[in-house]
Amino acid sequence: MNHDKSVSLRWDSLKHNKNSKLAVVSLNRPEQANAFNGDMLDEITNCLQEVAQNPDCRVLLVKGEGKHFSGGADLRWMQDSINLGYEENFAEARKMSAMFEALYRLPIPSIAIVKGAAFGGAVGLIACCDFAICAEDAKLSLSEVKIGILPAVIMPYLGKKMTPGALKRLGLTAGIFNGPEARQYGLVDVVCKKDDLQQQTKDEVNKLLMGGPMAHKSFKNLFQILSESHFKQSDTTATSIAKARQGNEAQSGFEAFFKKTKADWVDELPEDWNLN
Repeated sequence: MNHDKSVSLRWDSLKHNKNSKLAVVSLNRPEQANAFNGDMLDEITNCLQEVAQNPDCRVLLVKGEGKHFSGGADLRWMQDSINLGYEENFAEARKMSAMFEALYRLPIPSIAIVKGAAFGGAVGLIACCDFAICAEDAKLSLSEVKIGILPAVIMPYLGKKMTPGALKRLGLTAGIFNGPEARQYGLVDVVCKKDDLQQQTKDEVNKLLMGGPMAHKSFKNLFQILSESHFKQSDTTATSIAKARQGNEAQSGFEAFFKKTKADWVDELPEDWNLN
């Protein structure tokens, strides 16, 4: 792992097919609680592009090095924005929104692994992942209003995950909430003790590795299309299943099912795999 960069990308081989990979993107500024600045946004975006372009990558994990997931935006970096004009501030915000959109649009499944603090924009990273595993004692907050700003570029993703009432209350009050509350609000999906994050992550990744890679990509694409149309029925759904049924992956899956064997894409993490 390269500790000179504020973001690290690690490729982990799977147990059966060594060409298939698990990608781990780590926020790597532990001394600053993994708070992100402009350079870090670029590094995250570059990592996500590399992951998206790797045909052998099956799953992405997003985590923080050290004690915390992320303290959100670096306040010194945010303070510097006072000296920027409107156009420069707009460009910085566009760069931030492009990073969140790249994570949300990632074609493969993504999981946020949350521990310690997750404040401000870090909550947006969690919302952009397909689901999240969270330590029960984690502390999360939409903290922006406390410094006179708002969670603007992350709100589209928060709105897709969180219950409207909770999002409005927490966005206005900047209240701190824990893992079980985050699950109640729809932000995270699995809550466990911090010491169990390793095993819970391994279990969830192994569940994903039972599914067909193309089926995952097709599901994510259809989900995003339907969510933008408020899940209105259309020919898109019929087209999606018709294409899937004709694909090599489906034929392999049906054959394995009737022969009571495992499809050739089924894999798992090695026994000695380590989240950290």
